[in-house]
Amino acid sequence: MTSRAPAPERVAARLGRRLALIERIPDDEFLVEVRAYLCDALPVDLLYRAAAALAGERERDTSRLRRLLERALKDLRAAKGVLSATLTRHALQDAWYAEKLEEFDNVSRGRVALPQESVEQLQALLSRIADKALREHRASVESAFGKWIVRDYREAVQGWRFSEDYDEAMAEAARVTRVRRMRPWGALQRIVSALRLGDPDLDRAVGPGAPVPERRLRTFIKLFADPKDTARLDPSADALKPVASSRDEAQRDLLRVHNYLLEQLERSAAADEVLAAYRRRLRLAGAAASLPRGILAGEPEASEASGTSRDPADALAQDLLRFLFDAGFVPVTAASLGLLADAEPLAGSADVLPIAIVTAPRADADAEHPVFARARGDVAAVMRKTGTVGGYVVALNGEGFAVPGFLECPEGTIRVVRI
Repeated sequence: MTSRAPAPERVAARLGRRLALIERIPDDEFLVEVRAYLCDALPVDLLYRAAAALAGERERDTSRLRRLLERALKDLRAAKGVLSATLTRHALQDAWYAEKLEEFDNVSRGRVALPQESVEQLQALLSRIADKALREHRASVESAFGKWIVRDYREAVQGWRFSEDYDEAMAEAARVTRVRRMRPWGALQRIVSALRLGDPDLDRAVGPGAPVPERRLRTFIKLFADPKDTARLDPSADALKPVASSRDEAQRDLLRVHNYLLEQLERSAAADEVLAAYRRRLRLAGAAASLPRGILAGEPEASEASGTSRDPADALAQDLLRFLFDAGFVPVTAASLGLLADAEPLAGSADVLPIAIVTAPRADADAEHPVFARARGDVAAVMRKTGTVGGYVVALNGEGFAVPGFLECPEGTIRVVRI
């Protein structure tokens, strides 16, 4: 069973107190307190939500850059092949050419720290080869170089462009680097790297008997702070600086992490506020504007002439889902779960809001009532499929009768909201 998450304001206050404590402790206790901060100060739903959001942002920011770099690298290799064939065909034997072409092959086949650095290095090598070849053997090679020579309005040679995607790839790499400096992923990489210095076993999974905070920290690190994929997925300056060089820098990293987690906490709590706003809208505007009064009162003799469903949940479901979507959520019900794949990358696991909309029983009900038992199964299925750890059951027309506040399931805690 999953324990109920603390109230957002209490968690925010606890985060703030922990950060204030870390500022005052001596250096030899700094990493211990940082570890305690990551272990104890965060509810499990916030921690997983933040990890999922960071992973989604990482993939979105790097996927386009990766495609551009792959295209630029492919074009650079093709250009090198044409240049090499031209030099060989005209029997232009030179040790310098052989050395630089071999260096190109080594860089192209090998792994460099950052993808855009390898592309820049290959671009520079080809430019040097082309410059020398054009100076010394213009008559033999100029026709082969024509498509890559960049000229100004006077037809003077300005340089070389071996890939149409090169400039765009470099601009995208610079953009990703700027974005990474504003986000806490690199900061978390450095914090985790510092923790690894004090605990080499930090990356190993702990057994089921370990404390929950410890298991939570290990899972959090495994989800997105794994150093093995740094060079592959994080083309940014952050990846080159894995450990903070001073306490002040580590404190700035921790503050960035703190602010990001608080932002995730606000996002995770915002669903309650949006549902409360929808409740106010119904009460102020009057649900009777779109529903017959008989349906609102739960009377079986609802008007069939209006063509409106007898079930308030069916009648208001689309309006409520649209309201949630306009508020920035991606509400997913058991009925729409199969369509979630079509919404990618619009809906990442951090944006999905598992929800079930039901009509509350016209009597007191507990968590085992068939209406709530079925709703719990539907929301749990969405949580299991999307990887989320919290969901909502909206109970319409439940005034005057007792309904459960929370529904527990192995996937997480489901909150019941009465409208």
